[in-house]
Amino acid sequence: FTMAADLYVNGSGNVNTYTTIQAAVNAATSGDNIYVATVGTYSENITINSKSLFIIAASANQTFTISGNFTLNPGSGNEVTIIGMYNGNISTSSSSSGTVNIISSFISSISNTSGNLKMNVYDCEVTNSFSIANGNVKGCSLLGGLNVSNGSGASGDTIRIMGNHIENGLTWVSSY
Repeated sequence: FTMAADLYVNGSGNVNTYTTIQAAVNAATSGDNIYVATVGTYSENITINSKSLFIIAASANQTFTISGNFTLNPGSGNEVTIIGMYNGNISTSSSSSGTVNIISSFISSISNTSGNLKMNVYDCEVTNSFSIANGNVKGCSLLGGLNVSNGSGASGDTIRIMGNHIENGLTWVSSY
């Protein structure tokens, strides 16, 4: 049994602090928590592969701002949770697997093309395009519409869309 480590992204220079989100992701082991300072903008692209991580704004009821992309592939049995992100894009590849949870965030765009990755998006605003192949979309404001395409890796009733405000259309394309 091991405890999750807490890593911090800020400019303090203290132990377990990093100046970039990617540096904290690289240093983290699966199961760790990364707290991101809510002052300033992180201009970077972040890639997470084969890890379970919890990434959250360091101040309650605040958001951390990124100018860049999150590319996510937690891997089978792993889960990445992001809470309190502002701006930024989130994408996966067609071979991504695992689970991604995006909660209480303002996101530029989301692209999940893998039926093997379950993406849960709760209480978020997505200002541009949003594509999902597997997962849940609940209580969101989707200003650029929603494109639902049930992926080949997802079987059965795999996409749930409940209580959202959707502008610019809902497109459903599925051969499965």
